[in-house]
This record gives sequence, structure tokens and C-alpha cells, in this order.
Amino acid sequence: MKTRKKIWIYLLAVALLVQCSILPVDAASMQYRKNVNIIVNGTDMGAVAALNDDYEGNLYISVRGLAYAVKGTEKAFAVTVADKELTVRLGESVSGKPSEWDNKALNSSVRYVLKRNPITVDGAEKKYFSFAFDNADGNGDMFFTPMNLGMLLDMDIQVQAGELRIDTTKGFTVTGEALEASGFSQDVNSLLVGDGTTGEIYYATDEEEAVPIASTTKLMTYFVAMDAVKAGECNLDDVVTISTAVAKLSHGSDGVISMSSGSKIPMWELLQGMLLPSSNECALAIAEHVAGSEQEFVKRMNEKAMELGLVKAQFYNCHGLPTFKSQLLAGKLQNHMTAGEMFVLASALLAEYPQVAEITSAKELKLPSLGVEIQNSNALVYNMDSVKGLKTGTTNKAGACLVTYIPTEKDGQTHNLICVLYGAEGEAERMTISEVAARYAVSELAVHVAPVEEPEDNTLPKNPEIVMQKLMRISHTVWEY
Repeated sequence: MKTRKKIWIYLLAVALLVQCSILPVDAASMQYRKNVNIIVNGTDMGAVAALNDDYEGNLYISVRGLAYAVKGTEKAFAVTVADKELTVRLGESVSGKPSEWDNKALNSSVRYVLKRNPITVDGAEKKYFSFAFDNADGNGDMFFTPMNLGMLLDMDIQVQAGELRIDTTKGFTVTGEALEASGFSQDVNSLLVGDGTTGEIYYATDEEEAVPIASTTKLMTYFVAMDAVKAGECNLDDVVTISTAVAKLSHGSDGVISMSSGSKIPMWELLQGMLLPSSNECALAIAEHVAGSEQEFVKRMNEKAMELGLVKAQFYNCHGLPTFKSQLLAGKLQNHMTAGEMFVLASALLAEYPQVAEITSAKELKLPSLGVEIQNSNALVYNMDSVKGLKTGTTNKAGACLVTYIPTEKDGQTHNLICVLYGAEGEAERMTISEVAARYAVSELAVHVAPVEEPEDNTLPKNPEIVMQKLMRISHTVWEY
């Protein structure tokens, strides 16, 4: 009896420990104040207030301090920070220098959450993560990583020996050599940057490893749905009746757009809802309408993967959420493929159905039948005008993922530059790494002579089927970069 009682006490203790481990915790980290010296165009501008977030070297710089440091230069800008909202006016200069942290402040710390605080630059909305609180003068301020400040203000910022070196005659640039030397992609599952029009890969890390792909799954869902439209099986104007399963998903923890069973929604609205805010219920409604059931639709997804030569890809559902096995020792199945395979998929999708970018490039859209306005979950469409999509994704297992599309003109031809990122630590890392990769892709196109396969009449391939056949062959090769 005593033994049984001890066992129950032990099990209760374990249960309490498990319960405590899954309770919500304060997401705020600890920021340690420091002052950082800034040299602008070879001139020492003195120190400005900065922070280390939890770790030495995890640096964040005062935007007010930077504005003073570059005053009167080609990159001069003025700032206003009110109610944790940043307004930047390019071409203007500030007057007084903000104070550095004093000795008392340097020996103390603060505790704030890294957030995507509202930012506008000359009236354009931007989406970067920052810490927002008062600086040493008691004025509102924001603190950004040097890399994000460089991209936000198109400024060449280097961190050397613990100080910032700024060249205002140059914009933000990144090279493949710098990416390799920095170990930039070591903290992600995989990363690939390339030209989907020619198949050329500019940079890749672990691109042949099959990894969970979360909601980037929905690019395949769109592909299969559009194939059905093309085949005459359904129409974009079809009115879809929302099933009980779709309504249930919409009201669960992974729901995005609330729906009622029996309600009627046009298929084109479901496609927009699936791609822009990443609605899982929209994806399920599309699958059921196109194939009669999600199970039958998933069969088509896997058949399409094989058609494209994606031999490591495996789909279990149409939206990218974990699928639980129906057994006592339940496990989770997650859709997976390699970054190289997603590059092939995205390239083929853009070649066959380029209208997908009309949805994924929008910042917001209205869904009339649902009476809602949806927002794009991809921050890069705000931060880079040239970015036109394609799809975000996040699960605990997959991490933060993003497939980026940047159409770029060269020698009279549009090149579909594509960046595939899987397994970033969080949304802030996903945004930063993907934007660096996108900017790198654009810069690489300018110097590459892309090997384009030409038909016998010596013209560029304009038929999507030719492009898709080429991409299928590429998918079976070893990526070179």
C-alpha cells in the first residue's frame, strides 16, 4: 500500500512538472545597456546608446543615435518616436546628439519584448523587429540590429572590433563570400537562393535534406487546385459550401478566418485566404471542393510531386499543420520536402500559373462573402518593393519558413529569383535571413551570365511546359553554387 502511494505521489509530481513546463512564460528577454562607438566615412562620431539582448554580441543600436551619427551625409534621416511608433524622414538631419548611457545605466538592465513595432519611412510601412523604450534623455527611442538598420535605411554598416563603421556612399550589400564567412545560415534547417527561370543556384545550405515545410505546403495546394481549374474540373467562380470539418478547423487554435458550416464562399476568395494570411480552413475547403475529400486531394499533391521529380517530398494534408496518427502511441506527421525541391516547385508554379503573384504580392485584400479584410503574413512585401511573394509557414517542428519570389529584369528578360528558407528560429530571424537572401539574389543576378537552355529556333523558352521539363531535370541533379 505504501509503495502504491509513493508511486502515485511520484506520478503527481511528474504531472505537475510537465504542467509547469507548458504554462505560458514571459517572452521578454533581458537587455543589457552598453555604448557603442560609430565611425562614419572615416570620422569618429563618438558613442551612441546600444543594447546587448541576453548575449554579448547580440547587438541593438539606438535609431536616434544613428540619425545623429550620419547627419549631413548622403544617408541623413530624421526620426520621431511617439507611442512606440517610428517615423523616418529621409534626407533630413537631426540637431542635438542623444546622450549615451551613464555609468549607473550601464550597470543596470531592462526587460522588454522584441516586437514588430509600427514603422513608416517617408510614408511607406515597414516591418522590422525592435525594442521600443525611452533612451538616456527620456525620449522615445527604438533599438534595431545593425543588419536591420542597414536594410531599413539602405546603408552600409559593418561591425568591427565592437564598433560600427558606416560608409554613407554605399547602400546595403551582401556577398556570397560574406555569407559563407559569417556562418549566416548555420542556424536554419536549409537555405537556397537561385534563379527559377534558368535553374541556376547562387547559394545553398543543406538543400538536399528533407525537412518539415509547414504552410509553404499551400503552394502545392494552389498548384493542384489550378491544375483542376485548367482541366475544367472546377472554376474559380465556383461557390463552395463550407463543411463541418472546415468550420471546426476555423474555430480551433489553428484557425485564421472564422467560418460557419453551410456558408457559401467563392473558390477565388478561398485561394486568396489560403495564400495571404495562410488560412488552413481555406486550404481544406479547396481540397474538399476540388477532389471530394482531403484524402483524395492529398493523393493528387503527391502525384504532382512525383510528376515534378520531387522524390523526397511527402504530403499528409493540404495545409501543413501536423497530422496526428490514430493510435495509442500517437505521433505527428508533417509534410516535408527539401529546399531544392521547393525551389523546383515554386519555379514550375510561377512558370505555369504566374497569376499566383497577384495574390501573394498584395498587402491586404477584401473577401466580400466573408466580410473580412485579410493581411499578408509575409513581411518582405512591405520591406522590399521588388518582393512579390510567395508563402510563409510556421510550426514548432518546422520552425519559421518562407519562400520568397523576386521578379527581376535583366537584358529584357524577367528572371524569377527564388529564396527558400526552412527552419529559422523565429519570425524575426525568418524576416532578416530571407531579406538578406533576397537582396543577395538581386545582386547576384546582375553579375551572373545565366545558362539558359534554348530551343532550336534560338529563342528563349516561353512555353511553361518547356520550363517545367527543364526544372524536372534540374531536380535530379546535384546543386552547384
